[in-house]
Amino acid sequence: MPNLKQRATAPARPRKTPRVVIACPTRGQMPSHTARSLFGIAVWDGLHGSGYLQHRTPAKWIVGASLVSNARNKLVEMFLDNEDKPEWLLFLDDDQIYPEHLVESLMMGVQSVEGETGVKCLTMSVPVWRFFGETDPAVTHNVFDIDDAGRFKIHEDPLPENTVVQVAAIGAGCLMVHREALERIREVSAEHGFGNQSCWFRHVAWPNNEGEDLYFCRMLIGSQIPLFMTTSVGVLEHVKQVRLTGEAEAGRFTI
Repeated sequence: MPNLKQRATAPARPRKTPRVVIACPTRGQMPSHTARSLFGIAVWDGLHGSGYLQHRTPAKWIVGASLVSNARNKLVEMFLDNEDKPEWLLFLDDDQIYPEHLVESLMMGVQSVEGETGVKCLTMSVPVWRFFGETDPAVTHNVFDIDDAGRFKIHEDPLPENTVVQVAAIGAGCLMVHREALERIREVSAEHGFGNQSCWFRHVAWPNNEGEDLYFCRMLIGSQIPLFMTTSVGVLEHVKQVRLTGEAEAGRFTI
């Protein structure tokens, strides 16, 4: 018969440091499709993946935080204050659909960059389909180049398949950032007089009414942190409500 007293007093196993925390800025109740995606990601990571997520609380989310930039900044602050010191913060928006093996694919992208360059990789992202244009809307991805004047423009060439590439900017719908990158941005922001609070995401009107995610990409550039993208899971589905006011070309939109 096992000695229960000895078992009870045996030294506890050291707690494994969580590597990835999922962060979801949301406007209210999380849509069912995103909730299913997050549940699938957590289950797959525990059963089939490498155990990158903190299983008790694999995700954090902010509800009703006014501007999405405020929500993202609050999530960054919560992440940096986490006593477990997880390595990666993974932003997943609440209007997209994610594959179950997403975290594993992102981490494989990180390992690919580090294996080829020998330099620590601090960012990894996945492209997302989005609407673009007001007078003649079309569907495109959220990957950007930067021109000589410092303006972001949509990357026009076809995205490479099943590879990892460096990009100038990308939307934050599926963006994984290392703790070191977030800390470095905070330091650079303070050095230039912008403060060290809520310094990662901001809505700006210059030069082209850029959103909070492109501002973050500018902060990466200013902090000399390269931004990488993996296409191993393709381009993620973006769930939007569309109002059509006239005839549309067949196949132009998929609702």
